[in-house]
Amino acid sequence: MSKHNEEFIKQIKESTLDKKLKAQILAGVGAENNSKMFSFDDKNGEICTLIHNLGRKQTMDECGDKSISIDSFFATDVVADGCMRADIPDLSPTVSVRWGDSVNDNMETSDDEVVCINICNHYSNVGFKNIKLGYAFFTNDTNIDVTPNGGLCFGDLAPCEKRKPACVSNQLSIVTKNCTPGYRFLVLYFCYDISIQRAGLDAFPFDFIPS
Repeated sequence: MSKHNEEFIKQIKESTLDKKLKAQILAGVGAENNSKMFSFDDKNGEICTLIHNLGRKQTMDECGDKSISIDSFFATDVVADGCMRADIPDLSPTVSVRWGDSVNDNMETSDDEVVCINICNHYSNVGFKNIKLGYAFFTNDTNIDVTPNGGLCFGDLAPCEKRKPACVSNQLSIVTKNCTPGYRFLVLYFCYDISIQRAGLDAFPFDFIPS
């Protein structure tokens, strides 16, 4: 048995899977000798993760044993410590707030209003993923409740297409309890991933000599 099969068996035995499922998987390690395809119920993705990690480790081990390393023909950046910081442009979705049942509506010192948070992507070559409102609050007043004040998910925004931005909305409840009159800022902290689809080309020189 290979060392990778041994490692896989070890991981299965140490996993939190129930005993019956462990026995089924361990019996199937020698699947090359079976005449039928077999499958398992992998509700939490644990089995798939174990298999994926095993395959990745096997590939890394085999590639790490190779003796010759070839740099890219186009390589220009030399990174001494193995890491370098990329210059990422300041990209963010556009956020706006809408509220009020009419143009004459007002936010009063004792009030209950629903505010819509609209987020749009105007970029045609950039997407935004996992957009979340991390924290929401009003400045300089403890008598204004914002619900939810965080943990609000907006999902993903695809790139803008045909001059039409991709947009998504969600709602906040704002309740004022005899707060002080005057201007306040509604502060919204967002988290998001930037998704940019790119294509690359590289070339590596090989010198072939007579056999």
